[in-house]
Amino acid sequence: MTYTKIFKWLLVVLFVAGVLTSAWGFINGWPDDEVWKNDHAQAKELPEVISSMKESGVPVLSDSELEVRKAEVAQLTTEAKTYTERTNAIKAEIDAAKNKAAKAKLEAQYKEEFAELTAKVTDINLQVAEYKQAVELNKYMKTLAEVEARIANGEASVNTIMFATYGMVALVLLSIVVIVFIISSINDPMSLVKLIIGIVVICVLIGGAYMLAPGTALVEYHGDVAPTAGDLKLTDTVLYLAYLAFGATLVALVTSWIVGAVRK
Repeated sequence: MTYTKIFKWLLVVLFVAGVLTSAWGFINGWPDDEVWKNDHAQAKELPEVISSMKESGVPVLSDSELEVRKAEVAQLTTEAKTYTERTNAIKAEIDAAKNKAAKAKLEAQYKEEFAELTAKVTDINLQVAEYKQAVELNKYMKTLAEVEARIANGEASVNTIMFATYGMVALVLLSIVVIVFIISSINDPMSLVKLIIGIVVICVLIGGAYMLAPGTALVEYHGDVAPTAGDLKLTDTVLYLAYLAFGATLVALVTSWIVGAVRK
């Protein structure tokens, strides 16, 4: 098998690998821009909110525990309603007194009962408020888990395509050096001229990709240190070269198959 056939099959392998990798990345879930930004914003804010609520004494309850607590709170709410109705009745009776003496007598008569009812209603209100805070904390914790899962899933897609791109570019460059440069120069010393031209073309392509790469700053990023402008520029350059390699591979395959079919 000549190096030409080896190179052709290498292009086929790279093309298939690129298609499969890209397909897997998009099927696995390519993050929508707005959702991606919102998820990262929540992933940054929610831990502080959750930590603050826990430190303030809000209980961490599971869904099953909240269901049990929900029934208890419903019962307490019913009791609080009864207590409130009784206190309102007492107030109405006192307000209906004919004179100050009668009113003072009723106030003294109902003083302990009124204070006891008021304390019970206050205690129930505190328990209801605590339950609502526990529900809110549970919601925040589940939201954070969902957000982190979506971020991890999106990063898996992005990283898969990025690492595959780096790998394919490295393999293409290595193949060009080994198959084209070294073997060709051994078989035909005059091919050194072609090698030099090839190197110049590659340098031009890489330089052009670097000049066209925007290196747009990231809105969201992981870690405490933002990627540098050089890192972003290099990443965009690699992406442009990957697009070029993918397109060139597709054109080479189609052209090779058409020429082969015509010759046959």
